[in-house]
Amino acid sequence: MKSLHKIRSNRMQYGYIGCIIRMFHFIFRQVGVVWERFYYLEKELTLNDAEAACNTNYTIQVLTFDDFQKGDISYFTKAKLINIKKQLLDKTYIPYGIIKNKKLAYSAWISLKTLPLPYGFELNLKENEGALFDDYCAPEFRNQGMHSAVLRHRLGQLYRYGKNKGVVVILTGNRPALKAETKAGFKTTKKLTILKIFDNKTMIWK
Repeated sequence: MKSLHKIRSNRMQYGYIGCIIRMFHFIFRQVGVVWERFYYLEKELTLNDAEAACNTNYTIQVLTFDDFQKGDISYFTKAKLINIKKQLLDKTYIPYGIIKNKKLAYSAWISLKTLPLPYGFELNLKENEGALFDDYCAPEFRNQGMHSAVLRHRLGQLYRYGKNKGVVVILTGNRPALKAETKAGFKTTKKLTILKIFDNKTMIWK
């Protein structure tokens, strides 16, 4: 059932061709080979971002570990929750989200120091930069404007933390996310490929 849910989710997010590509990535991971390509996007932050963050009908709050336990169990697995508990100990990682009907409807993070990437990779941020990462909306709450609301809120928070540039990375096949971030003012400045063969890791910029 979990595999079918994952396939449906990938098909909605990446389309049929993208879903097939994700399946090939999965097969290669089973033999210790990982490669992923990302768009690297940047946005200049101003006072307007802080003011725009206030224009929402949702109550957006800093999340606790208990809040994550109210999330979609197909996404917030035991392993995911263990990683979240570790991230919460690092005060440069801050999660925000929306609780609706006693469920975690939407969650997303900001980082003030490093940008975590899949498979143990990470990017160091400059002093003036803050990153957005790990957005997730439970299926029953999608298409209700939560992504835009939480995105604006996080940009405002980064500005309040003294950052004047926001950065985000998006898988090259994830067109909905790319469209949403571009609409919010982000611009693609370069591409990043991560490559991991067993324990050997490489990042390639283009």
